[in-house]
Amino acid sequence: MKKIYLYIFLLIFSNFSYSYAGLEGQGDIKLSKTSVKQLVKYLGTGVHNKNKGASRAGRGISFAVSISGQIAGYVYCPQGKKCRSRESSAAIKSCRKWVKKYLNNKKEKCKIFAHGRKIVWNNEDFTIPHKSTEEDLRKILKNLGFL
Repeated sequence: MKKIYLYIFLLIFSNFSYSYAGLEGQGDIKLSKTSVKQLVKYLGTGVHNKNKGASRAGRGISFAVSISGQIAGYVYCPQGKKCRSRESSAAIKSCRKWVKKYLNNKKEKCKIFAHGRKIVWNNEDFTIPHKSTEEDLRKILKNLGFL
């Protein structure tokens, strides 16, 4: 009887945990020039969205890329605001929007490439230094096999 209660208890409380499993990308991928430009923009603290007024600048939270590597989307935390550390679903939704628009492909999936400055594709666990230039970023991506 105790085993049944323990099983029910574990079953109930396991459903309340938030899981990001399956959202991070796996496999070989080569980022397109467009995706690399988006990654540079994502990593910067400059303007992300000109139409947002005071909220146009901020730091990147999650960066998603299509499985083909051609299209990317991301979410950022507006300057001066407090945001959740992982907005994976919003980044994937942004990526999917651009995939549908530019690739006209409703089946291609998007997966998370980075959280913050940390590349998580293939469980890479590489943090991009804050003072990295675009050239430095390209070298890093090349060394990691993403270019």
